[in-house]
This record gives sequence, C-alpha cells and structure tokens, in this order.
Amino acid sequence: MGDPGLGKSQLLKFASSLLPNSLYVSGNSISTNGLTAIVSTDRDGTSLEAGALVLCDEGICAIDEFDKIADSSALLEVAEQQTVSVAKSGIVCQLRARVSILASANPKSGMFEKNKRLKDNIKISNAILSRFDMIFLLIDLPNEKNDRVVSEHIVNVLRITQYRCDMVLRSQLPVKIRLSLL
Repeated sequence: MGDPGLGKSQLLKFASSLLPNSLYVSGNSISTNGLTAIVSTDRDGTSLEAGALVLCDEGICAIDEFDKIADSSALLEVAEQQTVSVAKSGIVCQLRARVSILASANPKSGMFEKNKRLKDNIKISNAILSRFDMIFLLIDLPNEKNDRVVSEHIVNVLRITQYRCDMVLRSQLPVKIRLSLL
C-alpha cells in the first residue's frame, strides 16, 4: 500500500519473476473469475479454466492495483483454505491454490493521509485486509531538492536514450536520406 509513483508495480513484477508458477496481474483488468476459476460452455461442452491464483499454486500471485478489483470476497477462501471451490454449470470441485499473494494498492484520496487509519485510507475490506500477514506502507515524503535531482536524472536518461535511438535509425537509412537529415 502506498502513494503513486513509488515503484510498487515494479516491485511486484520483480517478485513474480522469482519463482516458477508465478504471475503478475493487474486489478484494473482482471475479474474475480480471472483470479479464481471460470466455467465456460460452448458447442463442445462445459470446461473449467483455472484463474491466476490456481495457476500460481506453490508460487506467487502478484496483484497490482488490488483496490480496483470489484469483488475481492472470493479471495477469502484462497487466503484461509488455500483452495478455490467451484460449483457452476454442473461442475463441482475444489482446486488447489497454495499461493503467496503479494498485492499493492493506492490510497483512496490519491495520497496516503497520515491522520487517518490504514483501513480508512484504502478501498479494501477489513476481512480481506486481515488475511495479509504483512502490510508495508510506501509513503512519498515530498522533498523539492530530491525530487528535482530525480526528475533531472530521468529527463537525462530519456534524452540519451532518444539520442541513441536517433543514431541507430539514421545509420539504417539510405545515404541520400541520411544526408538530408544532417
């Protein structure tokens, strides 16, 4: 949990690369079924498709933008029992989901408000929040001098990258076109 722009997504992406059977997913683009399991029916019959938490059995499921998941109550069973129960379209089963869940969330108001409690700063239910073993707060402490140094470094890196890209492109163009660019 933390303020925007502090590298939470990068941290999750790295963590999901550490173990086999690990995935990085975003709460912006995944549904509860995408996390657990989905039953689909077509002309060939009914099939069961594992969601991210089942696919990450014995691995890590890194969920970015956790606060954007519409209904996170389905995660209660996974966090408590390490299983996903399915009872849909005539399919009744229990799937293993022995997974470590790493999640990140942004504060409701955009920035963490120190005068409020954690549960008042985020859009995650107490039931879900209590299932996490550890909660880390990443708070941006504004510092104009430090922010200027960091932003100038980023701009310089981008300029160097753009220069290198331009040089590569120029070296790949025919000679007549290259001369007109100079």
